[in-house]
Formats: sequence, structure tokens, C-alpha cells
Amino acid sequence: MVSKCSREDGLVDFGQNFAGWTRLKLSGQPGQTITLRFAEDVYPDGTIYTANLRGANPADRYLCKGGGMETWEPRFTYHGFRYVQITGLTNRPGPETLTGIVAHSGGPVTSTFASSSPLLDRLYQNVLWSQRSNYFETMTDCPQRDERYGWVGDAHFFLASSAYNQNGASFFTKWFLDCVDTQNPKTGNISNGAPGNRPGAGNAQLDWSAAMMITPWTIWQRYGDAGPIRQNYPALRLYLTQWEKFATQVNQFEAANRKGAPPYRIIGDWVSIEQGTSKEFIGRVLGYLLSTQMAACAEITGHADDLRTFTDLAARFRAEIIRQHIGADGTVTGDTQTAYAYVTRYGLYAPSQAALIREKFRQRMIADHHGVRTGFHGTANLLQGLSTIGLSDQAARTVLNEEFPGWGCMVKRGATTIWEHWDGKHADGTFPSAWMNSFNHYTFGGCGEWLMGYLVGLQNDSPGFKCVRVEPSIIPSLEWVAGSFESPYGTVSNRWERKNGRLTMRLVIPPNSTGRVILPATVRNLRLEQKPISAPTGTGIMVTSGTHHFSWDE
Repeated sequence: MVSKCSREDGLVDFGQNFAGWTRLKLSGQPGQTITLRFAEDVYPDGTIYTANLRGANPADRYLCKGGGMETWEPRFTYHGFRYVQITGLTNRPGPETLTGIVAHSGGPVTSTFASSSPLLDRLYQNVLWSQRSNYFETMTDCPQRDERYGWVGDAHFFLASSAYNQNGASFFTKWFLDCVDTQNPKTGNISNGAPGNRPGAGNAQLDWSAAMMITPWTIWQRYGDAGPIRQNYPALRLYLTQWEKFATQVNQFEAANRKGAPPYRIIGDWVSIEQGTSKEFIGRVLGYLLSTQMAACAEITGHADDLRTFTDLAARFRAEIIRQHIGADGTVTGDTQTAYAYVTRYGLYAPSQAALIREKFRQRMIADHHGVRTGFHGTANLLQGLSTIGLSDQAARTVLNEEFPGWGCMVKRGATTIWEHWDGKHADGTFPSAWMNSFNHYTFGGCGEWLMGYLVGLQNDSPGFKCVRVEPSIIPSLEWVAGSFESPYGTVSNRWERKNGRLTMRLVIPPNSTGRVILPATVRNLRLEQKPISAPTGTGIMVTSGTHHFSWDE
């Protein structure tokens, strides 16, 4: 990556926040010392912003040999940065003086996204660059400051998005085994970070520890590889004992009128702007989700008793959510975006409550002016929940909103990666507290799953995309959207376009796969390969491998 501009004072701007290092090339004098200081952003006066790096002082120093052109790059360190301040030069740096070397793990990027919205295109790139920056030997939360820690919560909230962008099966499996290594053999819990600082510590909060189940589940669903589940089934079964205990503990705690501290630990909707999402509610939602996944794992591994146990446990969690957290008027506990996102995405309501909950969710987004007020839990599910309940128009207004808070605001304020906080940078170019202000944190990149899975409309209908569920969200404010990724069977892609009141869709299903196409029931004059076909039903239209052209009137 070559620098895009340079100044007399030696500030180099690569135009993109990334992880890696630089290659220095110059003709220096013997003993001349060149210092490179790295930063993600600059103050309004143009000086580098390093306060957010906290205890880290990332700097490379090179002592010139002299006598001709010299080229140097470090071998044992890397940085997270966009800007480099060079001191010690005798001449103004040119584009050839410093070259950025991008480095990441997890395999090559295998997805594409493009649309009629430059904002969405930039947002997709921001998600991708944050993923590349933090998939570096392990999964880190940020590449630039004195942390670079493999927080298991940060990772599992982002897995669904990242699995589209790289063939990460091997990388995810390695990291999952790091989680297994931290498991406490008595409690089943894992550590808050993987790799952990000591085996068997098992000190994670419940909601962060969900990575233990979500990671092998994602590997199976996205890449079709159930090996990590089969090979580590006893560890997964031991881990779920925590959730069996939680199901009893949370009820006992609430029955005791919340006296004293609860016997479980839940972080909750970390770094959210909104307040009021109950930790007990979050625990029950995760309890439902993980029990459902464990039941499926028990089924494919032939553990009939566990299949019954966790099917029943999931049903118990679901019933408690409906009974204790959804009001008669459809209000979900706390009346927060996160609460509505969770119940709508996972169908945690009675059928008779759907219309009421949909309207409450719509009103919540309107009242919040379509700003994203969620934290880690809610952001990974917000747009997906809106589309699942039939509010894709609200999801579009939210993701395209350029006002604070939200993804569009990040892009408008110059983000080239995903920020740790919605308010990482003020409109005037100044910064809030530097204590937790990373500009390269992938967790709010949960929108990436919505862009590919809901807007482009490509989801797995069976493990490994053996059958692809094709259900695009047709957004009136967009003229066209296209996306692709590599499944185990080959390239899956879809493009829809609106022109003169007519919609066209070009779908590619790879060999040995099938597709189930679900279009709005309101479509008219539907054609497939220029031939009229019946309007779609609830089960969709089945297609085989190959390229398929659909068209219809809105």
C-alpha cells in the first residue's frame, strides 16, 4: 500500500486504517536516525492522535548505514495505523519513501459487495478492513493500543459477518481450540480471552462465554464442517451445564425479589448508548439460542438423551421470555432496540404477538430517529431483527442514516474501519475520552451479515450452503445491490436491480448446490429465464446450480 500524500513535516497518510508495518526506503547518511510513529487519526491541527493508544508507544527507529539506497522493514512487530509521522529525514518524503505492508490471517478475502450507495460500499470496506486488521494469528479486539486481546465476546458477536468474507474454517477452528484450552474442567466455563493466560481458568461472563458454542456452530453452518463439534462434543456438553444452572438460578433469583447479587455474571449490552436491556433477558435469549444449537449438535452426534434435554431447555427459555419479558401491548422488556432485535430475529414471541411487536419495534426506531443506540448484543442483531419481522424499510433507513449515532455517521466522519464507540470522533474533528477509543474494532461490524445475508439476500438454508436461501431485501432507496462469496461448493452471487418499475435479479448457484428463492408475495408478472411462472409461495422457488434470471413488477 503506497502512501496517498505526504507533507513537509513528514506526516504520511495511507488513506486507510489497517494492520501491518511499513517498508522504509531512503538514501541516508551514516548514523542518521529515522523515527516512525504510528497513529490512527490526527487532531484538527494535523498532529497525530496517539492518546487513544494508552500505554502503548508504537515507534520504529532505524539507524542508517549510509553510502547508498537502503531498504528496511521490521520483522518482529506490527502496528494498527493509518498515519505515520517520520522524523529525522533531510528531505521531504515522497510516495516511494514509505510503503505500507498489509498483513492478516484467516485466508484471502473471498467476498464482494457493491451497490448504488457509496455509503454502503464504504461501510462494507470498513467491516472488511477491521476484520483483516484483527484476524492476526488470533482474533484480537484492536490492533493498535496496549490490548490486542482475544476477547471471546467481541469475536463471537462478529463471526456471522466475518464468515462471509474469508474461508475461515481453519482459522476459526484453531481459535475454537484455544477456547477449549481455557475451559475449567469443573464448571465448564471458558476464559474471557483466548488464547488464555492460563489453561483451565474459565473466568468468562456468561454472555461472553457463548463463543464456546457459537464458534463451532458457525463453522458447521457456514463451511459445512461438523468436525469441531464431533471432536469436542464432551467439552460442549460440559459447557452447557452452565446454562442448565443459569435456568434455575435466574428464576430463583427473581423469585427472591432480587435480594443480593445474582449467582451468575452477565456483562450485558456493552458500550450501548441506550439503557434498560435486562441482563436476565439477555441471559434467557442466549440460553435459548445455545440450547437450540446444542440440541442440533446432539442430534448429529447421536446423543439422544441430550437432544431431548436441550430441546426442552430451549423451549423453557423461550416460554419464560414470552411470559416475563413481553407485555400485552407488544412492549419487550426495557423498550430498547436490543430487546426488540433479539425477540424478532429469533422468533421469541407467540404468533399472536407478531403484529404488536413489529409496531413497537417500528415506533422505537422512529423515536430514536433511526440512530443505532445498541451495544455488542444489539448491534449484531438489529438490522437482521428488523428485516426478519418485516421492517426492512426501517433497517434501510437505519443503515443509511448519516446522523449520529450509527454506521453512516462513522463513514461521514471519515472512518475507514469500524469504531469501538459510536461517538469515537466528533463532527468538528475532536475526540472524546481516549481511554476506550479504538478506531479499529470489528464488533460493530455486525451490519456486514445484514448487507450480504439480507440486503443481497444470501443465507445458508442448510450447513455449508448446500442449499442457499435467497431472500433479498428490496429497498426503495437503492437502485441496485450485488454481492458474492465463496461457499464450499463455489461462488454464490446475487444482484438485483430496479429500472422503470421492473426488478431484475441475476442469481448464481454453484455446482452440487441448490437455491430456495423467496420473493415478496406481492410480486407481479414474475418471470424466470423470460418465462412466466406462478407467484412465489411461502416455501419459495427451488432452483438448481447455474445462473438464473428473475424479473418482476413491483
